[in-house]
Amino acid sequence: MYCPNCGLEIQNNIKFCPNCGTPIAPLGAEPQPNPIPEPEPEPIPEPVFQPTPQPVENGIEPNSMEKTLALEAYLGLLVLAPLFGAKKSTFVRFHTNQGIVLCALSIALSILISFNSIIMASVYSTAISVILGLFNGLYGLVYCGIIALSIIGIINAVKGKMKALPIIGKIKILK
Repeated sequence: MYCPNCGLEIQNNIKFCPNCGTPIAPLGAEPQPNPIPEPEPEPIPEPVFQPTPQPVENGIEPNSMEKTLALEAYLGLLVLAPLFGAKKSTFVRFHTNQGIVLCALSIALSILISFNSIIMASVYSTAISVILGLFNGLYGLVYCGIIALSIIGIINAVKGKMKALPIIGKIKILK
């Protein structure tokens, strides 16, 4: 008897070829095919995290046009565009209200700084000029706060959130 794989002469009672290890079928038995290895299962991909959109207060996600108009509400006098552009959108009106409050604060602050500068220019007293100069520095800090609130409002508008801004969020001008 010979090995079907390597052709080595082997004894009749051996089950495997000593040369190559091929299984040897007993005499008279049909040769069995080599088992086909099963393919390894494909790895299961890990789920990708996709954040769910946060619904706004009325339960409707704002579209991109409403988000753009809400964003414009925080850009100074551009607050007029959303005021007239989306009168019926609760989302846009919410952000427009906050934008109007910030714009009004900016205008009022600019007027105060102008009056302060006029008074400083006309007064020759050093003590009063120093005090008015400190007020101008304070006004600058308030302007930084207005800019920070505008940035927070823009982020909320882009994310589709109707979240009131700190300090001014409870002031209602639009109904």
